[in-house]
Amino acid sequence: VMIMRAKDDGHAIGTIGAFSDGGVWSIAYSIRHDDWGKGYAREAAKAVMDYLSKTYDAHVFEAECAEENTQSERVMEKLGMHFDRFSSYKKHDEARSLSPKYTE
Repeated sequence: VMIMRAKDDGHAIGTIGAFSDGGVWSIAYSIRHDDWGKGYAREAAKAVMDYLSKTYDAHVFEAECAEENTQSERVMEKLGMHFDRFSSYKKHDEARSLSPKYTE
C-alpha cells in the first residue's frame, strides 16, 4: 500500500495498493472526499498497472467498488475495465459490490 500525494503541494490524497492471487492482480484505492473528481485515482491506478505489467508481466487486473459508487465505476471504465460480475464483500452496511475485471 502506498500513499498518494498531490504534485502541487504534497498533501496526502489517499492510498493505493495491489496484490496478486493466481495471476489476477487486484487494485485497491481510496481517495479523500475533497479530492474526488480530479483524476487522481485513474492516474495512480494506471501507474500501478503499468508498473505491474512491466515488472511482473501482469495482464489481468480487477477492482471492486460498492454498487452505489458510480465514480469508482467510471474510474475503472476509464482504465479499460468492464463489468464482469457481482460479487459481495461485507461492508458495515452489508452492501453488495461490483467487480469489474480488466484483461489486456
